Amino acid sequence: MFRSSVTYADGALYTSSERGQETGYCFKVGFNPDTGQFLNTGWATSIGFSTSTPVVYNGRVYVGHGEHGESGSMFCLNDSDGSVIWETPVSGGVKSSPVVSIKNGKPYIYFTEAIVDGSIYCLNPDGTLAWHYNPPADDAYTLQGASLSDDKVYYGTDNGYLYCIGQGEALSPVANFSSDKHTGSFPLTVSFKDTSSNANKFLWDFGDGNTSTEVNPVHTYVTAGNYTVTLNVKNENGEDTKVAKDYIYANKAPTTCHSKITSNGKGSV
Repeated sequence: MFRSSVTYADGALYTSSERGQETGYCFKVGFNPDTGQFLNTGWATSIGFSTSTPVVYNGRVYVGHGEHGESGSMFCLNDSDGSVIWETPVSGGVKSSPVVSIKNGKPYIYFTEAIVDGSIYCLNPDGTLAWHYNPPADDAYTLQGASLSDDKVYYGTDNGYLYCIGQGEALSPVANFSSDKHTGSFPLTVSFKDTSSNANKFLWDFGDGNTSTEVNPVHTYVTAGNYTVTLNVKNENGEDTKVAKDYIYANKAPTTCHSKITSNGKGSV
């Protein structure tokens, strides 16, 4: 099933599919623009579910992966053979098409994630995070991709807001986060959401001896207790830390028993 658009570059067509047989692909198909004929050249790389239109630049193909409401990633493929150069995972499926800007001869990749309360991302040429932005008062679903003009990034959300993000020098980061739950019976799985400003490096301490450097990690608490969660964020201009004391409470599920009344009126467990 093809739901992405088609890109033409240097005698080839590029597109992606939701699935072929059991998975989806990114395709490169040879094409003669003079005759309109397809050529028996190119490749097919399995990337999973994709509605993202590929972008081609300087021997590399950038394409998103993932369904709405699920995790996703941005792929960078080798234009010559379709091999994966890098893959960067994010919390939501990347259904939109990426946008590439060139600064000092290097490509920077912009895209949104199709998830409620999702972010817009900018990746460095090597696939590491340059920055991401999550509007602090807008937790709406995001589907559309980004547009670039005059060092500004534009995109919108389902709440009807259009955002313009400046591309000036980064400010010092401010740490902040949220989670989908604060309490429950263990094993308790919690999805954490980074809501920091101006951060591109993250170190989470979940309070149980485990840590993570993911942007939006999912962590499972396997024993009962109160847990203090700490997030340290950094960028090139500084760092900041948020400590949430007793932020997570994992408790033991109550034990239930069933009684049966016998014919003589006596109960048994």
